[in-house]
Amino acid sequence: MNTPVLRIVVTDSNVLINLMHVSRLDLLRSLPGHEFVVPDHVREEITNPDQRAALDAAIDAGRVPFESAELTDGEFNTP
Repeated sequence: MNTPVLRIVVTDSNVLINLMHVSRLDLLRSLPGHEFVVPDHVREEITNPDQRAALDAAIDAGRVPFESAELTDGEFNTP
């Protein structure tokens, strides 16, 4: 029996912007076997007020996973 593999995918701002253009941020939660994560530095790249409001609302509602993280010495560390 095979154990399902969970792939963690760190999103980039262009992916989020494209999904917001077609009102489909929900797709980040619907791909089986994948967990999409929005790091705080990517969230900060969303500077259009309407897009930022849409992203923040999706994060607050739990529709988009958000991870506060810092990059140091080439490593991805969560506080």
